[in-house]
Amino acid sequence: MKKLFFFLFALAGILSLTGCGMKECECQAFDFLYHNNILDPRSDSIFTVLNYTKSDCEQFNEDQIVVMDSVTYIHHGVMCKEN
Repeated sequence: MKKLFFFLFALAGILSLTGCGMKECECQAFDFLYHNNILDPRSDSIFTVLNYTKSDCEQFNEDQIVVMDSVTYIHHGVMCKEN
């Protein structure tokens, strides 16, 4: 029983030390739908999420265009900053 208690105590200590180096990243994600180069008003929403990382928050950034057909495309993006 003492070995189990010591193991759990040591594991909790190690996990608490590894969490100290984590950064909280606030990310805003959006998907805008365009048809004939006109923004569809139903698609103009921005979502905010939180990510945790040990490196830079910019690793989550994305900016891409997804072509659906000759007149429709989606502009997808994620922009993150350290919170």
